[in-house]
Amino acid sequence: MDLKQIISKVHNAIFSSENSVILEGEEYPIEKTSQKGLRCVYHDEYFFVEQNPNTDSHWAEKARKGDQITWAIKGDDYIANIHDGKYHNFKDK
Repeated sequence: MDLKQIISKVHNAIFSSENSVILEGEEYPIEKTSQKGLRCVYHDEYFFVEQNPNTDSHWAEKARKGDQITWAIKGDDYIANIHDGKYHNFKDK
């Protein structure tokens, strides 16, 4: 599976209130971050997490309005996101 397929599956599971997601034949739990309680999944070197609506970013403003946003983070880098079903890869720019 490529990153687009993985983040799409995670995004759909998070916003369908699933407890886990199957990625490459393995089940990964949908957890909550310790500080903010955001739904997230750890897979290989990636951290997938829903957008925190309680920040000052334009992405948070979209989430407050009801947009569904999931981020793919690797280390400290925001690699890609899914925003209302559309995939955006920030490393290809």
